[in-house]
Amino acid sequence: MQQITIKNKPASLSENGHYIVAQYEPLRLYVHPKNADQPHYCTAELDSVQYNGTRYVQYQPVRGFLRDCLHTAEEIMYDGPLDLGGDYSHVEGVLFGKSEADNIRIAKARRGQEKTDGKARPDYNEAYVIVSTVAGSMYPYHAAAVVAIDGDDTVTLEVFARGTDARQNDRSAAGRFEMYSSKGGTTFHSVWSNNVNFAGTNPVTMVLSRYY
Repeated sequence: MQQITIKNKPASLSENGHYIVAQYEPLRLYVHPKNADQPHYCTAELDSVQYNGTRYVQYQPVRGFLRDCLHTAEEIMYDGPLDLGGDYSHVEGVLFGKSEADNIRIAKARRGQEKTDGKARPDYNEAYVIVSTVAGSMYPYHAAAVVAIDGDDTVTLEVFARGTDARQNDRSAAGRFEMYSSKGGTTFHSVWSNNVNFAGTNPVTMVLSRYY
């Protein structure tokens, strides 16, 4: 992942130049018109941006989301809307999201094993999830589904919950694109374990997969 400038704003360019996540508000995803795969759960828009002699096409989510990070990740993993409250994802065969206590137990059991923390590398139809291992944390977890992969870099589409619970008929969350690397200080785990919301919670990052 390389840091570049687009329209005088900072942006991230993926390893082989396939994707650009520009730090506008909201963050925007631009895709190489020839070399890149179409990002999952996204559709092309009319906007574009010029970089290094190539005009990258903007992509946006196919629909809005409920204000729930885990539910949003699961909808992207399943490629369609899901009803709230279902059992949709697992970590290494163990159902995730049933309760805070269960999530903490799963995280502690996975700590130090393969596909955890900086070694967590979800594929398409999978997601990152970072879990606080301190009961009663204000932010018990955060999930982010992968929509594009370029070498060691992944692009995610994420939603951040508000103070009230998500409602089935409220799809007003647009989602936010982010880019992470599997190297150094820009892994999903490095970024989020150093985030103020997870400070002091000894979190564990794992890979979420479809439950069925």
